[in-house]
Amino acid sequence: MRSFASPLTATVVGAGTGGMLSARALLASPRFELVGVADTSAEALARLSAEELAEGAKFGSYQEMFAAVAADVVCVSTYAPTHLEIAKAAMNLPVKGILVE
Repeated sequence: MRSFASPLTATVVGAGTGGMLSARALLASPRFELVGVADTSAEALARLSAEELAEGAKFGSYQEMFAAVAADVVCVSTYAPTHLEIAKAAMNLPVKGILVE
């Protein structure tokens, strides 16, 4: 198995059911460091505790998060009609990977 010297940083767009599953999986993995989650719903973002993700790493829009946080991986966990717009924006970032759920 490949050894990872340092974890990849990751962000998640969407804090609904799928986004929360992705965020918690990233938090549990030694291969990733979750550095940001974006959702237009403050209530959805509140599901991530301060121990899981600092308040400064929660964003009200993916545009705000992309401008503030550099990440190796972007996970798009929003409803399907928004995937293309968000994925295109992520492709303009210096990322190593994009996961569209």
